[in-house]
Amino acid sequence: MQLDFRFCPLESTSDHAEVRMMSHIAETSGSSRGILTLADAYSLIKDDLSLPGRRRRDVLSALRAIARFFEEDLKTIPAECPALRERLAKINGAQHKLATKRFQNIRSSLLFAVLWARGESTEKQPLSLEWEALRQRLTNKRLRCGLSAFIHFCSDQGISPEAVADHAMEAHISHLEHQTLRANPRDAHRRACRLWNEAAVSVPGWSDQQLTLPDYRKPPTSIPWEDFPESFRADVQKYLDYLAGKDLLADRQPPRINQPKTLQLKQKQIHLLASAAVKAGYPIARMGLLENLVSKEAARKALNAYRAKVPAGQATVYIRDLAKCLLSIAKHWVHSPESYLEKLRSVVCQLTPATAGLTEKNRRTLRQFESGRNRDSLLGLPECLARQARSGKLSTRRSAVRFQMALAIEVLLMAPMRISNLLSLRSDRHLVWPSGPQGNCHIVIPEIEVKNGLPLEYPLPDSTSRLLQEYLTHWWPHLASPDSPWLFPGEFPGSHKQPATMSQQITEVIAKKTGLVMTPHQFRHLAAMLYLEDHPGEYETVRRVLGHKSMKTTTDFYTGLEMRSAVCHYDRTILRLRGDAEDDEDE
Repeated sequence: MQLDFRFCPLESTSDHAEVRMMSHIAETSGSSRGILTLADAYSLIKDDLSLPGRRRRDVLSALRAIARFFEEDLKTIPAECPALRERLAKINGAQHKLATKRFQNIRSSLLFAVLWARGESTEKQPLSLEWEALRQRLTNKRLRCGLSAFIHFCSDQGISPEAVADHAMEAHISHLEHQTLRANPRDAHRRACRLWNEAAVSVPGWSDQQLTLPDYRKPPTSIPWEDFPESFRADVQKYLDYLAGKDLLADRQPPRINQPKTLQLKQKQIHLLASAAVKAGYPIARMGLLENLVSKEAARKALNAYRAKVPAGQATVYIRDLAKCLLSIAKHWVHSPESYLEKLRSVVCQLTPATAGLTEKNRRTLRQFESGRNRDSLLGLPECLARQARSGKLSTRRSAVRFQMALAIEVLLMAPMRISNLLSLRSDRHLVWPSGPQGNCHIVIPEIEVKNGLPLEYPLPDSTSRLLQEYLTHWWPHLASPDSPWLFPGEFPGSHKQPATMSQQITEVIAKKTGLVMTPHQFRHLAAMLYLEDHPGEYETVRRVLGHKSMKTTTDFYTGLEMRSAVCHYDRTILRLRGDAEDDEDE
């Protein structure tokens, strides 16, 4: 028998007359299109005396809070989960000085209001006997929590454990998207499929039905590297070895020795350009050497393909760098004619943005810190995280990770280094204690480990040194093996944390605790802004703190960051002069 897995709302706690009334109001709502809004939900709940008084007040309060968060009238906010989820994704409770639990309660009350107004179930139904018996077999907490929502959904919809298959999971994802405010329904869907398959193998008495694991990733835009001719891949490797200066006695030497990170970037750029050219019609079989990639035909196809992805006439740093990669290959490896090199140089100039310096994304990030409250939140975050770790409310492992985040953010504030240098710190090589363990620590990074070959040294203040000493003494042993030298050890023995992992952790903890959007690299931009606002024009100090080799790099990026403080100083001057003029008139 073919089962119908289209989910239907369960009968709500309201009587049928109320449900019909709600449906009628939804159809005859103040909205000309008949769309149910949060204003309709507010009116229904306010007038519904069947709800307990406290519950009604809490829900109405939550709806008013949502209006403040969205900065919209409730009449303009549709009572639809997908639309509300999109708006809620841009809101963080910490931005409004709300405790995590309070913000969760507001979200819960919002969902209640939407479902109640639409006449759908607002109460969690007890599990059926067969699902309850099966759930009891889940002794693993991870499986139990991860499958809880799916188990309750199947029980509510009358889907037996034996009937669970891909179409049941498809109904579940539809339910998550349209009847819940879960932040990432697709992530929950994929996780439930994975855990179900794991339970099918490891839990006695579980259904042996395997579910298809969904893949929500965007399809790759690059052609697999292995699909390119072997001769092309070999030529690229020779070029990278040339840039690395592996043969010191070779007749041809690169203009400068490239660091491993730069070599990785070069290889990625070549891969992207070659893929774009082939997808635009250049035969992959003809991509035999790098000289084919920088030929006029292939280069035109690759750059035009990328140019078509941005608004007409807009120049971007990303596409400019791809063009510079082609120019470098043509000049130093292929030795193209000067006339063609001039043409490539002209293309690079055309693709260079008119305004140098920080991108709009970085400027938008820095604008957050025009608020003194936001500055204080970030600057006080390390101590806040450290207190939470010491509180004893978390497990030992989680406390250690929490303190690790505190130290990482503190170091980025006091020594704004690149994320790669932060994660490469070793206690036996980069931490120097001139006065012994009870004194101040210096972070010393030799030039060979720095992107631009400039050595770095950061003397840490007392508070940061004490935080570092506490981390090494009390928390680091819970995260690393005794023989690990890394300050920020990784998951696997002998490794340090990967940049992507650490960046995600830092970004998430900042967003959760302060409501601010901030990546580890943007600490460098923040350092420049804060210092220049307090010391306008002192770019040399910024250059030294950030480890720039050239003053031009510093001024190109950060000229203008002190404009706000300069304008404030100017305004104070005008106000003072205006006051002097008024005093003269009085006399």
